[in-house]
Amino acid sequence: PFVRSNILHIEPVSDPELRCGNNVVASPDGLEYRAKVSGIYVRDRNFLDVNPVLVISGNVGLETGNISYEGDIVVRGSIEAESKVETQANLEVQANVDSHMLVVGSDLSVRGGITSGHHGAIEVQGSATVGFIEHSTLHARSGIVIKRSAISCTLVSGAGISLTGKGSMLAGGEITAFGDILAEQIGNKSGIITKIYLGTHYFIAQELEEVLKELEDATKRHNQLTHDIEKIKLFAARVKNQVPEDKKQAFMKVFSEYKLARDRYQNLGMKSE
Repeated sequence: PFVRSNILHIEPVSDPELRCGNNVVASPDGLEYRAKVSGIYVRDRNFLDVNPVLVISGNVGLETGNISYEGDIVVRGSIEAESKVETQANLEVQANVDSHMLVVGSDLSVRGGITSGHHGAIEVQGSATVGFIEHSTLHARSGIVIKRSAISCTLVSGAGISLTGKGSMLAGGEITAFGDILAEQIGNKSGIITKIYLGTHYFIAQELEEVLKELEDATKRHNQLTHDIEKIKLFAARVKNQVPEDKKQAFMKVFSEYKLARDRYQNLGMKSE
């Protein structure tokens, strides 16, 4: 092709007029756009927005990989076995859950059922509402609602456990609830043992156990540093407080560690009371 010296005239270029959704705000000059919430960037031609809800259109599995998100998550399909989903907010699953690797910072809703096996516990900081649950372990701090049945499960609730459907059955496994347990049928005639513990706050007991273990470790460290402080005082007395500069730095480090250990020891002691 040949290049000639003709002048090419083009149409003037103008900035597009962008419209903002509810979660995006524009600067007065229109040159800068800021998200008002954390979420997923949405662009449809000249429309900008941020959707705080992460929506998975199908299953969570090998195709999607593991999911970790701060906001609400909606899964249109199922969560497949060995798939990990973590959120600091709510999780809604519109089909089934076959994985135990769920950590939910608020509420869990499963329209279908949970069949995750007893490989580990599904951890829910809020409440859990499910269609049914079988051979699974579920911990929920603010209560568990099951519409149909719970078979051979380990259920732990910081409140109550309610089976709300007609003919609902709770059979087999180990059930721990701080509040009431409601179901049309508890246990069955096949001889499968159903263990129920009422009025036990599993989560507080677990936290207390952790605090007591930390207190034990802090006590050992506090006692060791107290012994070291006494040795430093004896050394300082022998040299009439004429401590070499290199040892001063080491001693100051021990004193600093002692103050931190003492404060931690006292705080853990108050927590355990």
